[in-house]
Amino acid sequence: MKNIKLPLDFQADKKSHIRDLHNALGKLNLLPPEMAAGVPKMDANTVKAIKKIQKENKLPVDGKVTAETLGAINLELEHRFIADNKYRTAEIHSLFRKLNLK
Repeated sequence: MKNIKLPLDFQADKKSHIRDLHNALGKLNLLPPEMAAGVPKMDANTVKAIKKIQKENKLPVDGKVTAETLGAINLELEHRFIADNKYRTAEIHSLFRKLNLK
């Protein structure tokens, strides 16, 4: 999995930003793959996925891509990037053992 990060200057009227958002939501399994690769527009499925992220992160659930919502998406992407790779996860667990943390 490639580590992706959404721009903090996200603009809903820029197709490249919407494409990046769809890609990120697809990586988080919040959009089906065909949606992530489809036409870059803010549709009902995109708003539904954004609301889910907002709800899970105790943010105002309005379906708007705010700085806080971008931060939550980027944090989850980073978490998935590390956790989904068995070698990175093994390395982290090895470091925890060295520090005597469980």
